[in-house]
Amino acid sequence: MKIQELPNNATLKIFHSSRKLTDSEVSSVLEEFDSFEQNWQAHGANVFSAREMRYNQFLLVGVDESKVRLSGCSRDSLIHAMEAIERKLGLTFLDSPQVVYRENDKIKCAERMEFKKIASQGLVNAETIVFNNIIESVSDLNKWEVPMKDSWHARAFLPKELA
Repeated sequence: MKIQELPNNATLKIFHSSRKLTDSEVSSVLEEFDSFEQNWQAHGANVFSAREMRYNQFLLVGVDESKVRLSGCSRDSLIHAMEAIERKLGLTFLDSPQVVYRENDKIKCAERMEFKKIASQGLVNAETIVFNNIIESVSDLNKWEVPMKDSWHARAFLPKELA
């Protein structure tokens, strides 16, 4: 199932890799996630979810909580599953304070302080496409990949005269 097939109010979690994955790595990530997803439960019931990899760098996980509400333990199990995927495949999806943005056709990552520096130097601007990985629902996917001026990134990183 694709993320877009979930209801608009479905919960969405976005995990991003610090680098573009190979097709083989993407297959491995999805295979590992699918293995977890088959047994993912909340309150003793199977979680109704969908997952999708975009740009070989972002794992989107959506959950229809109208069917089964996630519990603290089920949320924790998702994080533990992602940690296991990281360990097994030598990748990083968690603990990433990076800003993810487009430079021409490439997706780039920068630590927050570095991104603020390149913004002050004018190397990125209000029109730079950023990925807002903290959106919370499927209905917000239209706010995920947007010009910086349309995201919280502008307030956090652009000098006031450029925001």
